[in-house]
Amino acid sequence: MEALVERFYDLMDLEPAYAQLRAVHGTSLDNARQRLFWFLCGWLGGPQHYTDRFGHPMLRARHLPQSIGGHRQHRHQGARPVAGLQGPGDGRDRRAR
Repeated sequence: MEALVERFYDLMDLEPAYAQLRAVHGTSLDNARQRLFWFLCGWLGGPQHYTDRFGHPMLRARHLPQSIGGHRQHRHQGARPVAGLQGPGDGRDRRAR
């Protein structure tokens, strides 16, 4: 899981197509990397690192201040499969990862 998270955020640093998405994360991705790793561990049925520290993720509320519609949304979603991450409904069993 950690390798997937690292690759996801590495893409933001490396690929010009993700420059706007990268810009909303500030100068360092360290905090984002750690929180996404914690979140995904619990989302995939493992230890609830994220919720133990911060409570329910409330993803919609956390992302409301960010404008992620249109081209930004497509770029974010585009980085997920390249990094090896897929969203709900992709037909894969996440517990197997």
